[in-house]
Amino acid sequence: MRSHKITKLIFIHITLQINHLRQFATPTNKLIHHTFPTMNIITDTNDETLSRIEAMRSQESTLVVYNYFNKSPLPSSSSHDMIMTDVEDEDIMDESSRKAMVTWITQVQKTLGLSSETVSIGISYLDRYLSSGRGNSYNVLHNKCQFQLAAITCFYTAVKIYEPVVLGLDMLVQICRDTYTEEDIMAMERDILQSLQWRVSVHTAMEYIRTVLDLVDVHAYVVDSLLSSCQTHMDAVITNLTFSCCKPSVVGVSILASSLAECKLLSIAQKQGIWSTLSSACHFDAMMSSQVIATQQFLSQGSASPSPCSSPKSSVMDVSSSPYKSSSIRSTAVTISPCSSVSTSPIRVTATARQA
Repeated sequence: MRSHKITKLIFIHITLQINHLRQFATPTNKLIHHTFPTMNIITDTNDETLSRIEAMRSQESTLVVYNYFNKSPLPSSSSHDMIMTDVEDEDIMDESSRKAMVTWITQVQKTLGLSSETVSIGISYLDRYLSSGRGNSYNVLHNKCQFQLAAITCFYTAVKIYEPVVLGLDMLVQICRDTYTEEDIMAMERDILQSLQWRVSVHTAMEYIRTVLDLVDVHAYVVDSLLSSCQTHMDAVITNLTFSCCKPSVVGVSILASSLAECKLLSIAQKQGIWSTLSSACHFDAMMSSQVIATQQFLSQGSASPSPCSSPKSSVMDVSSSPYKSSSIRSTAVTISPCSSVSTSPIRVTATARQA
């Protein structure tokens, strides 16, 4: 009898706990629209965040990138540090060459477990170097071996500065299958850093997005979902030089707007509320709305649309639907063309890289 009473009491206790939990439970199909608070600026931290955003935009004005494949830098009276040599068997570098190197670097980054931000920073170094018209940049644009070496060295420099782990020169040489020596990499790094005037502190579009999202009071898993979507889009656009010609803030705002429009965790009203809050705080409409729209048009329509760096006719952004259709990057192995006929595959991700 005593055992029966204890069992009955336990059953009553469990029933009460279940009823208590049911008071806070919400059907899945209603969770999205009824549990999130109104999105407002976080007043106790917004000043610091807005200051960081302003500093990012100020820094962007000092960084210049253009499509160096369409117009190679030529020496002028103002470019005394330009080095030009006669290039035998001149190679034609184009956007496909850059895309191949970005894809290869991304594979190395994933294999070594490094941050995708490091890839963005390294490619930023490469684009700025080739746009600078300084040092050996002209010859790099006309020599396949030098172009590959420059891309690899920019990534190596970014890892050295921004990653908590060390990618040694000896390991990098092994990853490149001895195509380049440590001295080759060091000489290229000196030329790149001098051409960039040692301006290696840069921010990425994803860093800008994370900073902007600090301004809204929204559930953590919504932020995580937005950041994941933004990173997917960023992985798709990084291979396109057109987006490097735009400021990171422009690319970031465009990707954020597209990811916000695609988000299934928020209602249309909530999306519009978030965008209105951010636009008001960061002055999107006044400062860069036209470029953001052009970027989105380019993303959705390809080369037939206006360049993201030019101003479109429209100036209204609709976040209720997404014009962004991210292109997919094939995950097949990338083999860079050899610099000589001796080696059949000079650069690839090897088992050595996986053990780094």
